[in-house]
Amino acid sequence: MDFQLTEEQKLITDTVRRFVREEILPLEQDLDPDASELEPADRERLIGITKEMGLYGLDIPVEFGGPDIDIVTRTLLAIEMSQHRAGLYEPCYRVFGGAGLAQLFEASDEQKEKYLYPTLRGEKRLLWAY
Repeated sequence: MDFQLTEEQKLITDTVRRFVREEILPLEQDLDPDASELEPADRERLIGITKEMGLYGLDIPVEFGGPDIDIVTRTLLAIEMSQHRAGLYEPCYRVFGGAGLAQLFEASDEQKEKYLYPTLRGEKRLLWAY
């Protein structure tokens, strides 16, 4: 069995590592130590960056607009995303997006259109994220 990272995995993990070092860590220097979220303007700017990187919505299946990330690469990214002060409980302050995956299977088509898809695209935030 080969445990070497692929070139794509190296590129993606290096990109996220650099993102944490250059974007998240400097913002944390000015945050209250107990803060669980970034300033809204900073959060929106970072979400824009993760979208440009093609990494927004890491846990969203491809058919719903998420990136095509395998579980090994996603695990490597989770490690990199947690390498900051709040990383254990708020990895990168959720700027890589997310969604309640149960909604993909339990919501009606009308509910998905109204609530789920805008969340997946980053147009709405989850209620618990406020």
